[in-house]
Amino acid sequence: MIIKNGSKIKRIYICHTYYNVFVSLLKEFNYQRIDQNKGSIALSMMSTKFNDLAARLKCLNIFNEVLELNEVHPTKFKQKFKYSINQSRWWNPYQWVINNVLYWRYIAKQTGKNINIDFNKYAKIFVYCDSDPIGQYLNYRRINYIAVEDGLEAVRINAVEKSVMFLIPKIILSKLGISYMQNGYSRYAREIEVNSSNGIFSFGRKIVEVSRKELFNKLTQSEKELIYDTFILGNITDRFENGKKNALLLAGQLCNPKDSIKIYRDIINEYCYGFNVYIKPHPIDDNDYATEFPDCVVLERFFPLEIFNIKCSLNIERMISVTSVLDDYSFAKEKFRLGLKFLAKYDYPGMLTQPTDYFAIK
Repeated sequence: MIIKNGSKIKRIYICHTYYNVFVSLLKEFNYQRIDQNKGSIALSMMSTKFNDLAARLKCLNIFNEVLELNEVHPTKFKQKFKYSINQSRWWNPYQWVINNVLYWRYIAKQTGKNINIDFNKYAKIFVYCDSDPIGQYLNYRRINYIAVEDGLEAVRINAVEKSVMFLIPKIILSKLGISYMQNGYSRYAREIEVNSSNGIFSFGRKIVEVSRKELFNKLTQSEKELIYDTFILGNITDRFENGKKNALLLAGQLCNPKDSIKIYRDIINEYCYGFNVYIKPHPIDDNDYATEFPDCVVLERFFPLEIFNIKCSLNIERMISVTSVLDDYSFAKEKFRLGLKFLAKYDYPGMLTQPTDYFAIK
């Protein structure tokens, strides 16, 4: 039975990744301590293969509704955008603004043709990745929502960027509903919920800090085990049994697939020498790590690594990532976040860039 607040269902979480689902579980368990009404959850079918996760969530009876959101990537729209962002030889700011206004409205309208959920019936809508079409759709339909940080430090803007004045007019246009800007800047985003507000540029949006570590620490052991069981069925992987220390490498697409493999081979040689190496691929990373690294054990990609804070039998001594924030992982003794400075020595096509990473991120 759906329990309503007035004429609306209490809340819904719109998730694009396994990690989004993990955070939603943390939030929902904490909500249910003060409000026995269960929330709903929607898994976007746009970019992540959730496999049988929806069925498992339904069986565990944590949420009132478990829905699958028919969200489509703009590259797969049947009707193509008929304008160019920059049609002239020289950059024209007026044309750029007009085309961007037309483009976000095009995305919103095309998304509306596929959306299979009536969001007007929810009192609170939590949206991870409001940069995806669902954010533009909600804004176009004038439906209020709460933007939620997709990952740790995902919306962090270093203090040095506060001097970039071109952000100000873009934010103003978004707040007026003329243009669209994600991460809590759109007109109908009531706030942006982040893990930590430290270093986040707050002009034009309401920042609400909700520590995911604190949400996790408030759970009972049975609630934590229920979350673990949501994502893991049976044994998680083969294990090394040779007495060496174990390292865990978090992998994802750093550039093109072939050169990403080269970079990870360098990382293993430099940071994992003498260690057994487990590799945890990102859910949308389809590189064949098992073939490329036959001496490593490749973990299942379709689960959030945070559940190892609940239960982990791999005895991880060292954990390495390039961009992923490692602060909240308690199961590893040593943690190395290399940052994009590490990638500066490579010059491969499609290299990942994020200027803020060159400053204060640990």
